Amino acid sequence: MKRSYLLVALLAVVVAPLQLRAQSADQEKEAVYAIVEKFFQGFNAKDSTVMQSTLFSEVKLFTTATNQQGVPVAKAEGAADLIKAITSATAKLDERISNPVVAVSDGLATVWVDYEFYVDEKYSHCGVDVFMLVKTADGWKISTLADTRRKSCGK
Repeated sequence: MKRSYLLVALLAVVVAPLQLRAQSADQEKEAVYAIVEKFFQGFNAKDSTVMQSTLFSEVKLFTTATNQQGVPVAKAEGAADLIKAITSATAKLDERISNPVVAVSDGLATVWVDYEFYVDEKYSHCGVDVFMLVKTADGWKISTLADTRRKSCGK
């Protein structure tokens, strides 16, 4: 009888930290994804303050696509240019994200989401957004944002 109590106690000592670690990992994933959602709240509202609050000071932005000749192209853009383009647009911009995949390890995280982009409620293009985030004293910040752009995403 004493052995079964000992075994239960031993299992509790081993399993409890694993459960706490899993809860902590889930909380970190939620915190990371909340930053991406906050970025898009600012994006869709054309709110530069909200967008800027999610970005690391030396954020890097990249876009990839295929031109009309079928050649892959990539371009880098500064955060200030992106924010200016969004906030000064006269049209209503709406980027809708879905299917997030979040990975976190220590102070580094990635978020991969599908998106569809609408201008004045009209479908424009789609693709994938990939975010790399770093954990700072101020919390999670987007350090890199890369996206693909396609006219059709096979829906």
